[in-house]
Amino acid sequence: MEDNAKIAITIIYGVLFAAAMLGNVLVIFLVLQRSGMKSPTNLLLVNMALADILFAVFMFPLALIRYHVRAQWIGGAFGEFSCRTMFFMSHLPIAGSTTTLIFIAFERFFAIMYPYKEVKFFHKVWIITLIIWLSSAFLMFPVGVSAVTAERNGQIHCNRDWSVFGDPQNVSRTFYDVTFVAMYAIPLVAMAVIYTVICRKLWKHHVPGRMTEHARQNSMLHKRQVVRMLITVVIVFALCWLPTHAQHFIMTYSPEVHARFPFVLKISMNLIGHCNPQSILVFWLDSIFDFAASFSSCSPGVEQYL
Repeated sequence: MEDNAKIAITIIYGVLFAAAMLGNVLVIFLVLQRSGMKSPTNLLLVNMALADILFAVFMFPLALIRYHVRAQWIGGAFGEFSCRTMFFMSHLPIAGSTTTLIFIAFERFFAIMYPYKEVKFFHKVWIITLIIWLSSAFLMFPVGVSAVTAERNGQIHCNRDWSVFGDPQNVSRTFYDVTFVAMYAIPLVAMAVIYTVICRKLWKHHVPGRMTEHARQNSMLHKRQVVRMLITVVIVFALCWLPTHAQHFIMTYSPEVHARFPFVLKISMNLIGHCNPQSILVFWLDSIFDFAASFSSCSPGVEQYL
């Protein structure tokens, strides 16, 4: 049963890796090759695409290694370096991608709520990118520091040793509590509130002047598309990352309960979270061509900020 599950998980990760590479590279190519698409939102999507590529390159292999041979690793200086690098670089993009989603939400908020007021900060995407990655590195550096190699029963293992920061149990609980708040609770609440305000604004907005029946129906269609897109982003984020955070909570506060979880359940809880970056990017990719059109049709005057 477990062997069959490993084969299935390996195939799934292979498909996810291919989809992540193709989809994210396509997003980057489309945005950077077309001058008309280099809006703040789309450039932030490029940043999220880069984060998701890093996530696929480092997290997927690390996950598969741990599924097949548990924590076995290679020894020596390279083993120690690669252990720290793989753990840090597999977690860094999660924070980078999530933080980018928050900035996209705020950028959309100002573009829709204040269409005639230019917020210059959001046109300095390189500064936002710097903030995203520095804050993400600060949040996730404990993962890299705590990752160590050690010999057990004649084999080298790569795992996290939270004792480098103090009491292992307290440190691990603190880390997962902080990441839950910073990378799930706050982003989820922020996006839910911001997109609710935007949806109310768009739904109540009426295009000035007389409209034909066709124009009215077209405007209503665009409103529904935008509302559906924003709601989907929030729901996908909430549902995909909830099992991962739930597993971390159970693992740190009730390890005896987590130890009784079937192998397939543990893997599935992680796998659902690993699908999130690909799910959101695929959704944005599907919407990227008519994104500006949808917003500008619902709220004239927004075009110059898209």
